[in-house]
Amino acid sequence: MCPNDQALLNLLCDNLPLLDQQEAFSCLVCFLKRAIAIKTDKDKVLEISIPYSVNQPSTLAKYVFSSLQENYEGEVLTLMVAGIYHLMFQSKDYIVEVHPVNQSGASSKEISDLDVYQTGTLFLANELKDKEYAETDVRHAADKVIAAGGDKLLFIEGPRGGCAPSIKSSLIKEYAQKNFHLVILPAWDFFNSSIALLPNVDCKKFMYFILQKALDTKFKIETIDYLRKLARTIFLMK
Repeated sequence: MCPNDQALLNLLCDNLPLLDQQEAFSCLVCFLKRAIAIKTDKDKVLEISIPYSVNQPSTLAKYVFSSLQENYEGEVLTLMVAGIYHLMFQSKDYIVEVHPVNQSGASSKEISDLDVYQTGTLFLANELKDKEYAETDVRHAADKVIAAGGDKLLFIEGPRGGCAPSIKSSLIKEYAQKNFHLVILPAWDFFNSSIALLPNVDCKKFMYFILQKALDTKFKIETIDYLRKLARTIFLMK
């Protein structure tokens, strides 16, 4: 629980017992109206239309690479990787889990920044860094996957990410000796190869998924607005 959530919970516990019946009913009505408004706004965000002719690998790549011109505290990179995995793993056996960015341990199930599960078992852990990082960041991510029983980690560098090449090569060799497959690669390489391997390119499915995940994971509204605006330009989204 983040500090702000804890403060709100404390206020609720302190003040709720002080309300009389009429005040409590008024608060309930207000809450329900707000909940309905939030649900309506969310539904509107997910009401999208994209022409079928847009479904080309080159168009999807253009959108992904264009989106990464902005960072939004790593949220853009996270959503782009999640969207690609959603198109890559079409079977219902696979689940792509997106976790809040820059909130370590936000979920009891969280292993990496983005976890892919197959039939309930960790299939692939992904650590995403769109800023400079240190050797300790890689070790922490890899060791956490090992502790969870995983045997591989994709450590993806965003446009603003990076670390000394000697450190990366040394870590890759070290973890290989532990029978752990550590891959550290730039986002450009990940997206170029992954998009080329997609069985089908469905830009509407891609956009719906990343917007839904952004809403469910409570990413910033600025991130959502940015991605929607870009989609209207590149995907001709309505």
